[in-house]
Amino acid sequence: MYLVLTTTMTASELETFKDALIKTDLYMPATETEKASHSDATLLRFLRARKYDIPAAQKQFADTEAWRKKHDVDKLYRTFPEHEFYSSKRFYPRWTGRRDKEGKPLYVYHIASVRPLYDELHAVAPPRRYERIVSLYESMVNLVMPLCTHVHPAGETISSSTTIIDLSSLTLGSLISLRSHLQEASKLATANYPETLHRIAVVNAPSFFPVIWGWIKGWFDEVTRIRSTF
Repeated sequence: MYLVLTTTMTASELETFKDALIKTDLYMPATETEKASHSDATLLRFLRARKYDIPAAQKQFADTEAWRKKHDVDKLYRTFPEHEFYSSKRFYPRWTGRRDKEGKPLYVYHIASVRPLYDELHAVAPPRRYERIVSLYESMVNLVMPLCTHVHPAGETISSSTTIIDLSSLTLGSLISLRSHLQEASKLATANYPETLHRIAVVNAPSFFPVIWGWIKGWFDEVTRIRSTF
């Protein structure tokens, strides 16, 4: 398996980024007996998110590490109840077990199917809902993406995903009722799992959706808006 660094400059920036993180005790390089604290793919995601502005990438990385410590993310993922984990998948994009043409994991989200589960979703206390989202993102970066990397025919490192949003049977009411639910997941990903979204393909959009999109696109961050196709 290998990580594709598109230019010599990218490789140089990655090493500079590592050096900056080492100086602030945010990164430990590999030794003869220990793996590096973070993979190159993870570090590159933060660099890409900040357009290779190393101080900006370092700040976001530091903020994420502080967030992980605050929420004890490693322990949360390691000890999250299996039955609750699988039940939580019903409310968010789910990996289909398939990959797109580039080998990236393919997720599908039928928004209308979540509306009947609204009461069940909101019966869970907000802090626990938040932990559910975290556990699903952790599964994506710790299980799904490494698996897709392992089976990639060219051995390329996979660090982002493709999501299909199915808008069939969508109503404006159901969309509005799920606003906070959708925003919460998007905000969490942008802040702490940057560049894990490769693209969003919106399918089965009703004829009125372009008008609605003009109203609701402000709900989502710029990266999500730019990478969404209809």
